[in-house]
Amino acid sequence: MKSSKALRSEITSDLLKLLQHSSFFENSCKIILEKLCSFSGSNVACIAVINESKGDITSYEYAAGIDKLFEYHNAIEEARSLYSTIAEQSNRTGMAYYDSKTVSEGCIEDFKKIGYKGCIISAVKIEGRTSAYIIIASNEDNCEWSDNTIGAVQDFGKIIAGLWQNQSSQDELHQTLKTFRTVLDNIDTCVFVCEKKSGLIIYSNRRFSDLCGENVISRTPSDILGDDFLPDCDDATAELKGFEYYHDNTKQWFDVTFATISWTDGSTVLLTTLYDISDKVEYEKAIERQALFDQLTGLPNRRKLERDFSELVKIRKDREGSWYVISIDLDDFKNLNDTRGHHHGDAHLKRVADFLREFRDRGCDVYRIGGDEFVVITAPDTQDRINAVLKELSDGFNREWQVDANSYYLTASMGITEITCGEDAAYSEVMKQVDMAVFQAKKLGKNNAVKYHSDIGENIYRHIEIKRSMISDVRNNFRNFEVRYQPIINSDTEKIEGCEALLRWKCDKFGPISPGEFIPVAESNGLINQIGEFVLKSAALQCRKWIDMGHSLRVNVNLSIEQLNQPDFPEKVREIINDTAVPSGNLMLEVTESMAINDMNRMKDILNEFYSYGIHIALDDFGTGYSSLNCLKEMPLNTIKIDKTFIDDIVENPSTIKFLRTIVSLSHDLNMTVCAEGVEHREQFDLLKGLNIDVIQGFYFGRPISSKEFEKKFLEKA
Repeated sequence: MKSSKALRSEITSDLLKLLQHSSFFENSCKIILEKLCSFSGSNVACIAVINESKGDITSYEYAAGIDKLFEYHNAIEEARSLYSTIAEQSNRTGMAYYDSKTVSEGCIEDFKKIGYKGCIISAVKIEGRTSAYIIIASNEDNCEWSDNTIGAVQDFGKIIAGLWQNQSSQDELHQTLKTFRTVLDNIDTCVFVCEKKSGLIIYSNRRFSDLCGENVISRTPSDILGDDFLPDCDDATAELKGFEYYHDNTKQWFDVTFATISWTDGSTVLLTTLYDISDKVEYEKAIERQALFDQLTGLPNRRKLERDFSELVKIRKDREGSWYVISIDLDDFKNLNDTRGHHHGDAHLKRVADFLREFRDRGCDVYRIGGDEFVVITAPDTQDRINAVLKELSDGFNREWQVDANSYYLTASMGITEITCGEDAAYSEVMKQVDMAVFQAKKLGKNNAVKYHSDIGENIYRHIEIKRSMISDVRNNFRNFEVRYQPIINSDTEKIEGCEALLRWKCDKFGPISPGEFIPVAESNGLINQIGEFVLKSAALQCRKWIDMGHSLRVNVNLSIEQLNQPDFPEKVREIINDTAVPSGNLMLEVTESMAINDMNRMKDILNEFYSYGIHIALDDFGTGYSSLNCLKEMPLNTIKIDKTFIDDIVENPSTIKFLRTIVSLSHDLNMTVCAEGVEHREQFDLLKGLNIDVIQGFYFGRPISSKEFEKKFLEKA
């Protein structure tokens, strides 16, 4: 049979295990009381917990009838006062006990009322304060408590204090978890927790349950939110990166983040949050629409085209055939804006956009990349189908447009480049090609579709270099420009009578460029007025010099329509005459017949002003226009210059001689001098002289040469 001390040690060891494994304070207390009753031979035991804030007692008891013990609160009070007295006397701290020999009379009477004759009361102290009591009661006569029994009660009290602190910690944790859950249930973010090993959800807040349904526990996120929603959870140390997730049922966007944390049971779990960013995404989409889509037409813009192009090249890498990029530039759209207003122009652009959208049904992509510029990209298809798209586009721009109840025609120039599927085409290079092709289409008279080829590239490159060099030379005091002079010969005397100032230019890149090539470039780039003024001033200075040398020649200078359209051009001519001190009668300004008939009334006013200065006026290229005789009648002219096309066939074509004889007769009747241009050999000269042509100009007498060469060849002999 085990000794009382051995039994006490065994019971104490068993009870200590409760501190490590039990999380149920009430059950643990009842086990302790049961063990204590068994050890002490008592009938009943209880733990009385003092609730200081409420002033009452909560009890955990063992054995029937214990509730009667607490019908008499004064017994407890008696025990308390007994405790303080006996503790001081016996130095058994925290213990108060009585038996048949030591109990006070008042206490005996109270306990007799409930049928118990002896008890031990032990205070349970936590952090220095008495928070509960262990009470053991016995109804045996001559009840006496051994020191071992009293010591066991004292030991068990310490165990209960440990359980109490453990319970307090768990209560605090429970309250913290409860608060934590309450907070998570009331935030506007979805939260759920998954086990790392199994990947199963073990916790979710109310917001996540509202999003995905109540039955989310013990399911995987992929099962609820779709495949591959979460990364592999096996590696607890894996770096987890967030992403944006679209929930198809609610049409919401979420920002998803992950965190590896320790759960309440100490296990490693994956905490996932889904924050609603639908408003942010919609805002970003709105910003993206503004950045990537044209505000007026709603079509994708140039930036979107650049972004899409590389993707189109990739997805068509394994296809067969070719696809086309078509650049569309409306012809003379600026005139429409200027004459009808920008509101009308915008309405037309919308109509064009609507027309081009129809090609999406044929697999095409459509963009607006500039003011009146659009791009259509075809799908890889047969050449016949692509040709059909091109024809439909061309036909669409050659029809009557209805905009704002108005009907009119507005054509387009198109540049096309072909891309073979699998070709590693670069956006910048492709756009350069279609731009070149559009330029060529415009150059051919507009309303054309031109497919890019290498020759176009070379021509455009030449044009760009000519433009660049010309601008540079004009800005550098007309460097590389030279005014040359072609003699004009009196047909009777065959002596020099005057000359025509003709501009020549040498490009740094390509060498000498013909006027037929560089003059249109100057006109298209707004340089012709500066260049024309340079020629006029140079010719006037040279004429003044020759006059000072004793040679009173008349110098002819060609004018451009751009010069004549300047409101202050007559004043500029007067300033040049004054600055160079050239006699106005020694200058002859030439205008072409086509310029004259362009705006007859305005041209007549300007030429009359020149005429009033004493300047001579010549009508150049006579016979090539549609109103030649009307020009002779309306304009203040001194000289008629017959175009070279009539001179070329004068020997072979008798009709030309008859025509020229009539012109000469009419001109002389109007007191006008007649000049024949482009005379290249003696036979032509003899025929023209026989027709009484007044002056001759052409290679037969001399090509355009420098002023020094002109002086040496023609003036030194004069």
